[in-house]
Amino acid sequence: MRKDKTMKLPLILALAGLASAALSAQTLHLSYTNDQDDPLVRPYMRRAKAAFASLGLDLEVRAYPSERALRQANDGSLDGDIARFAGVISSKDYPNLVMVPEPLYIARVTAYSRTGIVIASVEDIVKNGYKVITLRGSKWIEAKIEPRLPADHYLPAIDVETATRLFEAGNADLLIVINTMMPLILARPEYADIKPAGVLHSAPLYTYLNKKWADIVPRLAEAYKKAKAAEAKN
Repeated sequence: MRKDKTMKLPLILALAGLASAALSAQTLHLSYTNDQDDPLVRPYMRRAKAAFASLGLDLEVRAYPSERALRQANDGSLDGDIARFAGVISSKDYPNLVMVPEPLYIARVTAYSRTGIVIASVEDIVKNGYKVITLRGSKWIEAKIEPRLPADHYLPAIDVETATRLFEAGNADLLIVINTMMPLILARPEYADIKPAGVLHSAPLYTYLNKKWADIVPRLAEAYKKAKAAEAKN
């Protein structure tokens, strides 16, 4: 009898190990430039986490400066980047990133002013000679705005907190960032004078995964669609 119990013990431990592995989902770590607690962002983070969970995956989103986020997603030290505009991430510079073809949400590149400036386009910035502060690594802004401004009229900051602080100190005429980055910051009394000056670009944002996760890209796109459909019903 003792011998039978001894033989059964390894089997019991093995089954327990399999059960434990089945219960612990694999975690993917993706980057995001925003504060996830920003009220405009929270619903989209819930959407993304629900979509990953439907594939049996946990999602952890970490805050990184924009350019660093892309580099780490590309080199595989992160599993991807949660939300970027399509068509502005160079396949030459980031060859290991694969876009999930269903957008996560729609965002707006927005200009903010402290002095009542109103603009309708990038052309308004150029012709008026405005100085701008933005985020280093914001690819749409780097492609569409930076080449059209003198070097001393374009100030890239490491993160939105730094950019806003520099802007409030009077270092530029306009602060240009994605709108979802600003609600929590603009709720602070020290930034009460910063107001939207105009929308420069509105488009969907897509998740990019490191190519090691390429096999889940089609399923994640479908999961995003289902998550949106579930939200619409509610």
